Amino acid sequence: MNLLRNSDTGDSMRQSMSSVEPSWIWIEKLQKASGLTDPFIGGLIGLLFFSLYFTIGRYVGHYVNVSTTSFIEFVASLASCIVIAYQIPVILFLIRILKDIPTLVKITRKDDSKPSIVDEMRMEIMRGFLTKRPYYRFVFLILVPFVAMDCWFFLIRPDRDSLLLQENQWSLAFEISGLLIAYFIEYLIATILWIIINIYKTFKLLGNSKFRSYIQLDLFSIDGIGGLGKAMDSTKKIAICYFACMTLAILAFLVPLVNVIYHENTKFYLALKFVYLIQILLYVVLLIVGLYYIWSIHIEIKYIFNKYILEDICNINTIYSETRNRLRMKLSEINKNADYDEINQLRTALEIINADRENLTRIAKSGYNLSIVITIASSFMGSLVIPILTMIKLVQGILNGG
Repeated sequence: MNLLRNSDTGDSMRQSMSSVEPSWIWIEKLQKASGLTDPFIGGLIGLLFFSLYFTIGRYVGHYVNVSTTSFIEFVASLASCIVIAYQIPVILFLIRILKDIPTLVKITRKDDSKPSIVDEMRMEIMRGFLTKRPYYRFVFLILVPFVAMDCWFFLIRPDRDSLLLQENQWSLAFEISGLLIAYFIEYLIATILWIIINIYKTFKLLGNSKFRSYIQLDLFSIDGIGGLGKAMDSTKKIAICYFACMTLAILAFLVPLVNVIYHENTKFYLALKFVYLIQILLYVVLLIVGLYYIWSIHIEIKYIFNKYILEDICNINTIYSETRNRLRMKLSEINKNADYDEINQLRTALEIINADRENLTRIAKSGYNLSIVITIASSFMGSLVIPILTMIKLVQGILNGG
């Protein structure tokens, strides 16, 4: 499928792609427009959320008097905005990895008379990545359980009617703003996961399409994976970024739980504990989904290299078979003035070819990169242990009545 017949086709495709950009592109556009580096743009957005939440909290009197509850609320809001400040740079970083995949796998064009295969591949990547409808469906799928649980809790809470009174409108606004910050964090998690899924799809595309023939692999590369070391290392970075984001989000989510977890099981607090329990379980599900796609990226990169090796082994087998047949013919002529020098040369060639074949077979059967496995596993377990322990504590609190 030729996506770029000429420059006009490329321009029209860029225009059509720009018309389907999903809403999260504002992050990248804001970063470019402001000229700020990734950490600064993330910090700016996080500070804006914190300032808004803190201002409303001060107005309703939450941060006027120092108490354990108000201090924990303050720490929770600060932690949430730190999470946002970290998530924004991660999104920008993962977008750059996605766009840079042609370079990571050493895609090169073979014919200078044609449009760059790198541009063609990047256009193919972004065409699927920037489509609105699947992205919004995915974000909705992530957000709707969290929103549903909060709506259910609001409907059953005993102070619901008093919150809706005119004189308590700022207290309601304070609670809603806190929920919106939580939803924004979950929206950014969904966006990060969406980018990771598209990184996986891109590597899968490379292993099963015409682009694979343009990957310049070197079987004897020092990285042990044909020069795909940078692509494989990106899996480490993706794992660290995603699980660090999830760990921070879980910690920020669990801070206000300190005020709830040891409270007696009245109807209000029992329902609140149940909401926390379900939402922690949802975070665990997101961790597992992230682990699945990050590990799949690792597998796809290894698959690209192994498929290249298997094709090379097939070519070597063909050469080996032809050389062996020639040797058999010469050996059958051994009593008919056969050329012993040629026979020895063919035997030597067979030995060399067979050694190459065994070496390639050994490489193809080699195990997984140990450092990649350790990085992914340790990052996942580090993120998983906190929600699991919290869930156990919550269940114990519910069963023990406080």
